Amino acid sequence: MKLSTSFAILLLAAIVIPVASAQTMQPAHPSTIKAAPEGTPTAKSDPVALVNGVPIPRAAYEQELRRVFPYYSMHGNAIPKEYEAGVRRKALDNLIEAELVYQEAQRRNLQIPSREWQQRLNEIRKEYGSQAEFEATMKKYFGTREAFEKKLRHDMLLDKMYLLEVKQKSVVTAADV
Repeated sequence: MKLSTSFAILLLAAIVIPVASAQTMQPAHPSTIKAAPEGTPTAKSDPVALVNGVPIPRAAYEQELRRVFPYYSMHGNAIPKEYEAGVRRKALDNLIEAELVYQEAQRRNLQIPSREWQQRLNEIRKEYGSQAEFEATMKKYFGTREAFEKKLRHDMLLDKMYLLEVKQKSVVTAADV
């Protein structure tokens, strides 16, 4: 399933990279984070947290649970009791950190240059046999082209923050080795 794998990689990059960069940055201003209390019954549409007023959707949380605990579906979409609190906390922390990094990118007014945007779109499109195949997969995972492009821009900004805050500051010289 090359199609699913490509989008899965794109989605994983959106989560892995911001976590690494968020751990190295100090916020420019205090953040407000409100999570739903443990064990609080909530509707499927309710956010699991608010980060400076931005909701973290339950669907994103469920997806992150599957990423953090890859055997989630093998356990009937339930996390074994002995791991539940840690897995749920890690998933929520990952999403909160990603949102904080994204908000910092917005605060800094970081932009994705048109050339870089087109290059990334072309790289993704090349993963598919045809434009129709690309469009069908995009619709399956994101619903609309607009939702796909919004998520891609979001992910690219997270990548940019990672580059600025981690990669460029983490130069290893021969003397360090």
